[in-house]
Amino acid sequence: MEKFNKVLKVIVIVMMSAIIIFMAYAMITKNYLWLEKPKATKAICMSNMKQIYLATIKYASDNGRLPEKLLQWYAGPEIPSDWARFLFPEYLEDANVLRCPKDLSMHFNGMHVYKSSYRINPEVLGKSREEIEKMKTWLIREKEPFHDGKRAVVFTNGAVTLVEEKEKEK
Repeated sequence: MEKFNKVLKVIVIVMMSAIIIFMAYAMITKNYLWLEKPKATKAICMSNMKQIYLATIKYASDNGRLPEKLLQWYAGPEIPSDWARFLFPEYLEDANVLRCPKDLSMHFNGMHVYKSSYRINPEVLGKSREEIEKMKTWLIREKEPFHDGKRAVVFTNGAVTLVEEKEKEK
């Protein structure tokens, strides 16, 4: 019986260690997809894009137009250095909005600069809110088709949808 108790204790310790290591790995790599369902990740992604759309339109409304040129520079931890930099911190507070949950690529380089899963249509740069809303094109789209070969896209009228690769620029 004493041997059985020792073996049981070893098994429990090994199992607890494995659970701790697994959770630490998930936290370090930010790989929580095993917890998420496909419909939930699509909904999160589309919600992120709608928030970015609203922030972009609000920026254009408040400032008369979007910036004509977007620069890339080191902006510090948790602040995007790519196209969405002009939205922080007044229009978007959380840099995680710029990341699709299905995008497992690295978002931090050696300087901890956040990169977005999405890109803005260069045709809208320098345009006013009214000009943007009259355009019949996409405003923001995913850089890669993360959702079963489809990209999440927000159009200039605010509609957010998943489109096939060949449809993305209509």
